[in-house]
Amino acid sequence: MNWNVDNYQRTVFTRLGVELAGSERVLDLGCGDGSDADWFAHRAAATIGLDLRDHPRWPTLAREGLRFQCADAQALPFPAGAFDLVFMKDVLHHAQDPGRVLEEAGRVCASGGRLYIVEGNRFNPIFYLHMTLMLGHQHFKRPVFRDLVRGRFPQARFIQFEAHVYPFSSRGLVRLTGAIERVIAVTPGVRRLASYNAAIVSAV
Repeated sequence: MNWNVDNYQRTVFTRLGVELAGSERVLDLGCGDGSDADWFAHRAAATIGLDLRDHPRWPTLAREGLRFQCADAQALPFPAGAFDLVFMKDVLHHAQDPGRVLEEAGRVCASGGRLYIVEGNRFNPIFYLHMTLMLGHQHFKRPVFRDLVRGRFPQARFIQFEAHVYPFSSRGLVRLTGAIERVIAVTPGVRRLASYNAAIVSAV
């Protein structure tokens, strides 16, 4: 079965408006299998993917400009201002102290840098059924997510967007689902159900 994983990844970064000049130092915080870290490494000067546990895929991706390591996001082993861009997706709802994770992310992001914080929307119907009820992920309600981020980054800008991995790669179906996702993201009353909540922060 073909899955549109690459299209999903492009959709996420497009919705976030991520743009890189090629000189950035990037931290992918909670990098999982390393796919997003690999995406950044193709576009940045240096990327580190970090997670609590290593992943068997890391050795196949690691190369000059991309390395992986294990560490706790609540106590990052990097000096202040070490990165120009910090990215975290589906990390905060796993943390014992999500506020501390945000503090650490802000500490290691250089002044003038950017932070992208992405969390699943608890009340997206697909996520609630699959991720919350079946897998036990305790995604945040949107107001909780925004209050949490504003507590550390009052300058944060918030967006919501729709993106899913679908079991097909047909161009026609990908275009159709992309159009549906765009409609959901901008339609009042419906967009509150969009699958992701995100915060975009300019570090000061």
